[in-house]
Amino acid sequence: MSSAHIKAQWRANSARYKAQHPEYRPRQGRCTVASRFAKKIVKTPFCWFWIGARDRDGYGQMSVNNVQQKAHRMSFLLHRGHIPAGMQVLHRCDEPPCVNPEHLFLGTARDNANDRVSKGRTTAGRWL
Repeated sequence: MSSAHIKAQWRANSARYKAQHPEYRPRQGRCTVASRFAKKIVKTPFCWFWIGARDRDGYGQMSVNNVQQKAHRMSFLLHRGHIPAGMQVLHRCDEPPCVNPEHLFLGTARDNANDRVSKGRTTAGRWL
C-alpha cells in the first residue's frame, strides 16, 4: 500500500470514529469550541462582552472549522442549542458585542426589522 492510500484510509476511519462516538474529545492540548469561546468573553453584571475579533458592525466573530461564525450565534448554540433554518439570533440589549445567552432570542428577519424600528434604531432605512 502506498503512503497516500494509508493516510486516506486513516482519515476515513478517523472521521467515521468521530461520527460514531459523540463523546469523542480532541487530543490533549487542543481546545474545544466552548473553551475557545469562554476565553474570549468578559462578563459584567449585565452583558457578556466579546473581546475577540469583530466585524465592521461590532459583532463578534470566531472561526469554527475554518468558517467564520458570529459570536452571538455561537453563544446561542452553546447555551441553548439548535437554531432553526431561517431564524436569526436577536439581542434584547442592542449591544453588538454582547454574547450573554439571557439577552439573545430567536426571530425572523421581519422580527429583527420590527425590533429595530420599535427601538428607534432606524427610520426610513437610515440609522439614527
